[in-house]
Amino acid sequence: MQISTKYTIRQYLYSVNRKLNKIFNTRREWWIINPELYRKENETELQHHKRIIYGKLVDKTLSDEDYTDLSEVAYGQRLSSDVARREFYGSKQTLDIIDRDRENKISDDNYFKELEIKKQELEKQTVRMRDERNELNKRLRDSARLEHRLDLLEDEIKKQGIEQFKAYSPTITESNNDLLVILSDLHIGAEHYSFTGCYNSDIAKERLQKYLDEIINIKNIHNSENCYVTILGDNISGSIHKTIAVSNRENVIEQVKMVSELISNFVYELSKHFNNVYVNSVNGNHSRLERKEDAMKDERLDSIPIWFAKNKLEHIVNIKIETEEIDSTMACMQIRDNTYVSLHGDYDSFTDSAVAKLVLWLGFRPDVVLFGHKHYPAMSEVAGITMVQSGSLVGSGDDFTTSRRLKGNASQTVLVCDNNGIKACYPIKLN
Repeated sequence: MQISTKYTIRQYLYSVNRKLNKIFNTRREWWIINPELYRKENETELQHHKRIIYGKLVDKTLSDEDYTDLSEVAYGQRLSSDVARREFYGSKQTLDIIDRDRENKISDDNYFKELEIKKQELEKQTVRMRDERNELNKRLRDSARLEHRLDLLEDEIKKQGIEQFKAYSPTITESNNDLLVILSDLHIGAEHYSFTGCYNSDIAKERLQKYLDEIINIKNIHNSENCYVTILGDNISGSIHKTIAVSNRENVIEQVKMVSELISNFVYELSKHFNNVYVNSVNGNHSRLERKEDAMKDERLDSIPIWFAKNKLEHIVNIKIETEEIDSTMACMQIRDNTYVSLHGDYDSFTDSAVAKLVLWLGFRPDVVLFGHKHYPAMSEVAGITMVQSGSLVGSGDDFTTSRRLKGNASQTVLVCDNNGIKACYPIKLN
């Protein structure tokens, strides 16, 4: 008989044995064992034992094999069928326990790996939080030092104010009207000399003195009781454009220092002639720190002069300076029975539609809206709201007005206000 190459000699003999058992319908104990039952190369004893037990009871790959034959492979001795079956089931339970323990160990290993990863993430987060806390503490320390320096600066300004401006008892005057004095577009620091006008810091001081004299004359004419001063921005020339920076007589720091002193002196002199002087201020575009596209709305150097004057004149009892408004671009005053809103004019134009939009933004209807920015005086009315535009202290003659062939006088505006609103308007020329 020719042996097929598919079988080894052992496999062939084993198949013959099984056929003989079927022929004689009996189990004959042969020394021949199924070659598949032997331990394979690179197979551990436990893996071999498990393959035999599971092959018989679980995956049924050895279901045709007799328990007695399998016992010799699994346990090294031939057991009776009943004893071998009990041993097989006992071995299966033991192997199941081993598998569960191994799975639990793998799960535990995965758990501890995940726990280690989370621990590392937590440590990273702790480091980030510590760095953020250190950065916050640094900022708080810097802020505290800055506030301390500002407190010292305020104390020093107040001390200088007491020495410079002597306190007094103002004369009490009673009347039916007050003055609204507008300070707009001072542009301190600018310097130009041309066919249509000249300007520098010395000329600015002279014009402010002339303006002060005119205010006192108007006060005497109308016997005005109180004075309201609104500062409409562009107190300094700034350096928002290269041409402006080049033409300035003083740098921005000197401009701020100078205009702070000028406004303080101006308000103090007014306080000698009125029962009370009330002051507010808005920011202009020339005092911004960066170019228009990058500048923040509230970061304007126009905020410094009003803060300086408030501290320097704090001891003068009839001067009341308001530094906290609804918005840095808008200030509000109640004069007699009417509401006056102050703007610079870079966010709001001197037009009917702009005033209508402003009323919607404010949420209430003012009686008078005051503008600067355009450098020439004007007056109009829309839907019962009076619009007043003040001139500038600088006048014309700079590169901007010359290149556009614009010519105008330096001027400021004074309003006489009673219970009905504006009684008189004085656009005062200061050339």
